[in-house]
Amino acid sequence: MKRYLTILLLTVFALTSLVSCSKAKQNTEQPSAEELIANGKKYYSDYYWGDWRDSWDNYQKAINQFDEVIRLYPDYAPGYFYRGETYKKQTSCFYIPSPDNDTIGYYTEAIRLDSNYVDAYNSRGEAYRKLGQYEEAIKDFTEALRLDPNNAWAYYYRGEVYRIQSQYEATIKDYSEAIRLKPDYYYYADRGYAYLKQGQSDEAIKDYTEALRLKPDGYDYYIMRGDVYRMQSQYEAAIRDYTEFIKLAPNSPWDYAIDRVYCDRGEIYLEQGQYEAAISDFNESISFSRSYGNLKQIYTQSGQIDLLIQALEKTLKLDVHQYWARKELRELRGY
Repeated sequence: MKRYLTILLLTVFALTSLVSCSKAKQNTEQPSAEELIANGKKYYSDYYWGDWRDSWDNYQKAINQFDEVIRLYPDYAPGYFYRGETYKKQTSCFYIPSPDNDTIGYYTEAIRLDSNYVDAYNSRGEAYRKLGQYEEAIKDFTEALRLDPNNAWAYYYRGEVYRIQSQYEATIKDYSEAIRLKPDYYYYADRGYAYLKQGQSDEAIKDYTEALRLKPDGYDYYIMRGDVYRMQSQYEAAIRDYTEFIKLAPNSPWDYAIDRVYCDRGEIYLEQGQYEAAISDFNESISFSRSYGNLKQIYTQSGQIDLLIQALEKTLKLDVHQYWARKELRELRGY
């Protein structure tokens, strides 16, 4: 009986050990490449509005995940692609000097492992474009289009390279293909610019109008269309667009653009003889050199130097660091 119990206990122990070993083996199994990629992609994003330290940490976590993919699966192309993508996003987010030479290496390795990797061709083409290696960029975007003729992104960015090279006919052709495949507002706006460079201002207005239809709060497109209207001497239409931009201006990060639009609208008012409206706009943008120049000319010709002095004093009350205004005041006062 004792012998039987001993054998039974040994059997139970052996089975328990086997189960434990099996569980331990399962727990130590390495994650798949797909799992690591999915985990890495959770950590990075195009923009992050929280604490910058959290954002930096997230990018580092993503890089660690993709580095692990490369270590465990050195022949898996997406590992290299996403490693390059994360580095690109991280350096863009934190304004680190151009990482493009480094990212090109990752994209090139991804392409070596998978010669049909369309996204890798597109991303490498974009990196070449940023480095000014335009022929290499065009080759990559063209190869992406050979592999995927319906890739709007490749058409758009190849068009961007042609635009940089001032090949506007080729630019318009590629932008038009991108629009056919994916009618995004910024495709229209950029094609509008290309039309304008070709002297086709009516077509430019059509494209800016479509961009605004698709993105009604696209304040910069109001400036662009307003500028074209002004070129065509359609002053009322230009004023409407500039005024709409000014309404949206609190959402604009570019103070320079706001001042420039006030100045442009003021100059139109001045040409139309609407002096009070012109003076109001020049006062709003007095730190913009053209605005101050116009204001100075108006007050000097009308003998109202005292009003010019008041405008400069008001400017200094708002910002004591406007040293140009202090210099102008000294000259006007004769000391």
